[in-house]
Amino acid sequence: MENSKRPFWIIFTTVTIDLLGFGMVLPLLPIYGRSFGVSEAQMGLVLGAYSLMQFLFAPLLGRLSDKIGRRPVLCISILGTALGHFVLALAGSFWLLILGRVIDGIAGSNIATAQAYIADMSPPEQRTRNIGMWFGAAFGIGFAIGPFFGGLTYQFGQWVMPEYAERMPFIVAGCLSLANAVHAWFKLPESIPDRSPFHMGWRTNSFAIIGEVLRSPAGRMVLMNALIIMAFAQMEATYAYLMVDRFGLDKSSIYWVFGGLGLTVAFVQGGLVRRIEPLLGDRKLILWGGAALAIGLIMLPVGQHIAWLFGFSLLMALGNGLVSPAMTGVISKSASGAVQGETMGVSASMGSLARFAGPALGLVLYQYWGVSVPYVVAGVMILMVTTIASRRL
Repeated sequence: MENSKRPFWIIFTTVTIDLLGFGMVLPLLPIYGRSFGVSEAQMGLVLGAYSLMQFLFAPLLGRLSDKIGRRPVLCISILGTALGHFVLALAGSFWLLILGRVIDGIAGSNIATAQAYIADMSPPEQRTRNIGMWFGAAFGIGFAIGPFFGGLTYQFGQWVMPEYAERMPFIVAGCLSLANAVHAWFKLPESIPDRSPFHMGWRTNSFAIIGEVLRSPAGRMVLMNALIIMAFAQMEATYAYLMVDRFGLDKSSIYWVFGGLGLTVAFVQGGLVRRIEPLLGDRKLILWGGAALAIGLIMLPVGQHIAWLFGFSLLMALGNGLVSPAMTGVISKSASGAVQGETMGVSASMGSLARFAGPALGLVLYQYWGVSVPYVVAGVMILMVTTIASRRL
């Protein structure tokens, strides 16, 4: 392994394991909540609590990582992720689900720090490529292997302890996070070893940090990226319900479908984006990816056959795999090196606010207006925003 690639491989492994646990618990969470009386609208608050915490804490963790380094922030936050998973495993009420997601959301704010780590190690002209190849692939693989592994742990629980089968993925995910924190502490090198105080000083007010970044050259793209995430989050929040209520899938099948989508995203972000980005550029990636994503979303709830579900889910995953790293790369290129962590933290924070609003809107639409409405609303939003974003590049 080339020495210059070693830090990329280590952060790739760290982020992949972190997201592996996330991918294990997310597909089952809505149905898990249903088992002790959590409604669709309440589940919107459970899912939104995670993202609301990221909105509040991602800028602080990004700023903290600029100040004290990426490595300690990543290691401590991964321990928080383990605690959040264990609380969810013990949950038996709406409020314990909220508590687990709050803890997990604070810890999960480290995603922006991981993105900043990759940006630290990359020249500006390669940031979209490297974010797509390393971070995007880790995200895709985590969401591919995570659901498959979650399904296996759920089935194992059914065999050995049927009464605890639904809790097993949460327990195993917590153990993986503990092991990941140890791995990161001993293996992950610091990406900004020569840290010095920046001209903005040390602030702990997230809203001041957010306001400054939104007024910067990157601010407009940060807002448009948040709108895309908000639309996509409507699908994420209702997808498990859709598979059960419209397509009649069981709990194990939910994991396999999520795994197939994760594999598609891993292929697109880890391989396809790296090869086509130099040829097409960010503008076409955003435009074409947005079109594929919008079509997939709008058409997804129309059919009832499993082949329809797979086909338009894959189109949706392909579109998201193109749009996400391109938008992140554009935002990163708009920020100076001294404030990479802060800018990516604000971008993640606004994305988290969008993930708070998206599930709340999507699940209310799903419960009171019907299965198809959140998908049509999301598709139209994405088509409009990606068209505007591509014209501004």
